[in-house]
Amino acid sequence: INTRQFGTAVTLYSEALAADTYPKKAPILASLYSQRAAAHLRLGQHENAFKDCENALKVRDDCKDAWVSRAECLVAKGRAEEARSEMTELLKMYEHDTLVNHWFTKADFEVRKKKRIDYYSELHVSQIATEGEVKMAYRARALEWHPDKHAGADDAQKALVEA
Repeated sequence: INTRQFGTAVTLYSEALAADTYPKKAPILASLYSQRAAAHLRLGQHENAFKDCENALKVRDDCKDAWVSRAECLVAKGRAEEARSEMTELLKMYEHDTLVNHWFTKADFEVRKKKRIDYYSELHVSQIATEGEVKMAYRARALEWHPDKHAGADDAQKALVEA
């Protein structure tokens, strides 16, 4: 469904899955679950999408769309390390696939991003703060951690302030 009516898509996929006329391991089941997972993702329903990905992979463990949707869920839920490891395995099977490559790169980027210092949170401002707000927050934090304010502190506290 390309009209961006993802709620309707979820309903239609659910109706198709409820028909229960498919064999237990039919590839169509994996496809329906993975497509419904993609629709859930577009609606921001990550838990439902994750469950559908699991169901699709139970039916057919080589369902690329389900693996990709699962990686997208994991990245959205902040579990980028897990997504990267799964995408690494999938990349071995589909090494020239652009979609798999994209999600591996995205998961890898999120893992590296987590390791970086978030200066906005250090300054207690939002990431869309104006230049003036950042400057004011920087001055406030500089005053808070100024060495002259901690002149009477013991050595352990001074080391913490200097770090």
